[in-house]
Amino acid sequence: MKTKNFASRFTLVATAMISSLLFFTGCDKEDSATDANLPEGAIKISAETPHSDTKTTVNGLAVYWQDGDEVNLNGNDITVQLNGSTPYLMNVDNTSAMYAGFPASIVSVSGSSITVNVPSTYTYETAANGNQKLDMPMVAYADANATSMQFKHVCSTINVQVSNVLNAAYYIDTIIVTSNSQPLCGTVTAITTFPYVSAVPTYSNATKSVTMRFEKNTVSIAASSSKNFQIPVLMTIEPSTISVRIVGHGASGVDLHTGKVDAAGHIIYHNSASNITLSRASFFTAPCSIKAGIGAISHTNDYPVFSVSASKEVYFSRGNLQFQASTNTWRFTTNQYDYVGTSNANISSSNSGWIDLFGFGTSGKSTGATAYMPYASSTTASEYYSNDLTYNTTSGADWGSNNPYGSAWRTLTSTEMKYLLNTRSTNITLNGVSAARYTFAKVGSVKGVIIFPDRATIPTLSNSTWGTINGASEWGTTISLDDWNLLEEVGCVFLPAAGYRTGTSLGNIGVAGFYWTATNNAGTTASRVRFASNTVPEFVAASRANGMAVRLVQDAN
Repeated sequence: MKTKNFASRFTLVATAMISSLLFFTGCDKEDSATDANLPEGAIKISAETPHSDTKTTVNGLAVYWQDGDEVNLNGNDITVQLNGSTPYLMNVDNTSAMYAGFPASIVSVSGSSITVNVPSTYTYETAANGNQKLDMPMVAYADANATSMQFKHVCSTINVQVSNVLNAAYYIDTIIVTSNSQPLCGTVTAITTFPYVSAVPTYSNATKSVTMRFEKNTVSIAASSSKNFQIPVLMTIEPSTISVRIVGHGASGVDLHTGKVDAAGHIIYHNSASNITLSRASFFTAPCSIKAGIGAISHTNDYPVFSVSASKEVYFSRGNLQFQASTNTWRFTTNQYDYVGTSNANISSSNSGWIDLFGFGTSGKSTGATAYMPYASSTTASEYYSNDLTYNTTSGADWGSNNPYGSAWRTLTSTEMKYLLNTRSTNITLNGVSAARYTFAKVGSVKGVIIFPDRATIPTLSNSTWGTINGASEWGTTISLDDWNLLEEVGCVFLPAAGYRTGTSLGNIGVAGFYWTATNNAGTTASRVRFASNTVPEFVAASRANGMAVRLVQDAN
C-alpha cells in the first residue's frame, strides 16, 4: 500500500445499520474547516449517530474508538489514532477499491475477499468511559471514487440481563450462550462484489456456543440490582432456541439454607428460562436485541455437591487453607491450584509469609501453652491434638473452627474421604469410565488430583487430555489453564501436590499431595490421604507432628 496525502479526506462511518442500508450512499466531502486539526492524509472515523467519535451503537450501548484499535484495510493493519475525541486513520491509499474489517485481530483481507473469524470465547473488557468495550466485528467497502466508507456489522448481539436476587453482591465468572441448532460463531467469508453481498455468507469452523469470560472478582452486581451484557453472535441464523447460562459467585457471607457460605469459593449456577427465541436476521442488518433475564439462584441444590456418605453431601472451599502468623490471619487460596511450597520452611510465630502445611489439629502447642498454634513446628507428636477433630469453636482443634468466613467449615474424616474417592456414584462418564470420581492430573504445570462433583456436565476441552479415571496414573490427565476454568465452572475440585513438612524440613513439594483427615489414630498418629504418581489415593497413619495441607468442606444437607 502506498502512502498518499489527500486534498480532501474521507469519512469512515461505523454505526448500527438497519436493513434498508444494504447499499452504500455517498456523502459530501468534509468541510476542510472540520478537519483543520487533523494531520494531512488522515481519514476521519466518525458515525452518523449518536456521537462523532462512536465506534458502534448496540442495544443502546455506545462504544467508542480508542487509541490502539486496529483496522485491517486491503491486508494492512492500521492503528486508530485520536485527535482530541476524533478518531482517524493515517496514510490510506484510495486509488483503488478499499476493503476493510474490524477488529484487525480477527479479520483477513485479501483482494476483494474479507474473512472474519468470529470467536467462540470473549474476555469481558470495559472501555475508558466505563461502558462495555465491545469490539463488534464489522466490514466495509469503498470504490476508488467513493467519498465515504461505511462499516456494517457482521454480528448481532444478545443482550443478557443478569438480575441479582441475593442479599449480597454477586460476581460474574462466565456467560455461556448456546443455540440448539444454528452456528453462533465461526469463520465467515463475506465480501466478493461489494456492496452486492449475499444475505447468507459462507460459514466454516462453526460452533453453536459462545462464551464470555470475566476476570475473577472484577464485575459485580449489587444486591437486588441487574446489569446488561452484550454477547456477540452470528446473525444469519434460522429461528432457534437459545439458552443462556450464568456462572459466578457471591461475596462472602451469602446466605444458604444451612448457614453462611464463603460463596467466593462456590460456583453458583444460573440457568435461563427455556425457549428464548432468536429469529432469523439478515447479514449486515442492525444487531438483534434479545433480553435474557436471569435471576440469581438462592437455593443450595444448584451448588456443586460431593457425597461423603450415603446420606451426606458437602461443598468444598475454593482452595487450600493458609495462615499468616504475623497478622494471625487465615485465608483460602484464590485459585485451587495455588500452594505455598518451599516458603513453609519459614514457619514461626513471627513469620510474615503464608504457610499451608499444618501439624494435626490446627497445629501443635508449645510446652505450657493452652491453645493449638498454627505455626507450631515441633517434631514431637504428643504435642499435637490427640482426639478426632470435631467442629467446635471452644476446642478450636478443627481448622474450620478458626477460619475467618463465619461458617461451619470442617475437615473430612478418613471414612468420608474414602467414600468420596472410592465408593460414591456420579453421573459423569470420562474416558470410557462411568461414575468418574477423580483423576490424577496436571492443571497447567501443577500436579494434583481433580475430584469430580456428584452431578455435572463435563464440557468439551480443546487443549487437554484425559488420562486414567478412578485409578493410579503418572499424572496422565493434562488440563490447560483455560480448560481448567471450564471444569471449575461445573464444580470440579483440584487438590494440588503441596508436599509435606517435618519441623522446618520439606518433602515432595510439587511432587505429591498430603492432606489431613479429621480422624485420629491410636498412639501418636492420625489419618491422612496421599496423592502421588502411579498409586491410588493412599490412606495411612502419619505422625501428628507432620505438616500437611488442609482443604475444608461444609455440610450441604
